[in-house]
Amino acid sequence: MARLAVIGGTSLGPTALEPGLDSAGITITSREEVTVETPWGDVPVSILNAIYEGNQHTLFVVQRHHGKGGKSTPPHKIEFRANMHALTTIDADACIAINNVGSLAEDWPPGSVGLVEDVMCLNGEAWTFSEDHAVHVAMTRVLDNGLQDVLEKSLRESQPDLDDSVRMRHIYARSIGPQFETPAEVNALRKLGATCVGMTFVPEVRLAAERELPMCAVVIAGNWGAGMDSEAEHLDGDGVIDDARSNMLPAWNALAAILNHL
Repeated sequence: MARLAVIGGTSLGPTALEPGLDSAGITITSREEVTVETPWGDVPVSILNAIYEGNQHTLFVVQRHHGKGGKSTPPHKIEFRANMHALTTIDADACIAINNVGSLAEDWPPGSVGLVEDVMCLNGEAWTFSEDHAVHVAMTRVLDNGLQDVLEKSLRESQPDLDDSVRMRHIYARSIGPQFETPAEVNALRKLGATCVGMTFVPEVRLAAERELPMCAVVIAGNWGAGMDSEAEHLDGDGVIDDARSNMLPAWNALAAILNHL
């Protein structure tokens, strides 16, 4: 039986989560909503008991944008320590993050789903559980190699229309948001080697590393980075989210593959 922590955005909302899991053949047998108290605030966690290919598993799901009164917390206001404290103290075997991103790689078109191989964040923010003494965690291998291999195999199988020339592994650059990036910022990130950009994941994997929780991440390309598509004058936030949601099936299949692996 696998115990899998899951963190993501609006794709993990109450109306999308169970249909998404069901589309990958994961059957929910029970669901409990709990609130985990942390030093950085309360975190709502969905505990799902599920069956996949005859085996029982437990999922611990956090929607990272959870807010009071049903509001969605903007990315620069998310208390990542609270979310990751909740997920690193439930005795999970591993954690998978699901992320909507912009593509910075010409060989990874919008609508494609890939995985994160490495991360970069150059905006000066520090995220750590240790504020009163220095803890230096090695970040040479920030994501679990075995989990990455499982993700890549599943994502290739789930997207048969993508040929081998389509990039699957990505370097995720974090932009603090909530605005999308400018064309100049996109150009700079591409020169630094980033192949996708988002607003959330990097603090999560840094905090998971401090707690030694194996982690992997799926990225769904909802749009080209600003300035890369000559036909698009402006990015439409709602349209980007809708495009990403419509391409979630490979991500759900990848989550199912992780359950089998664990």
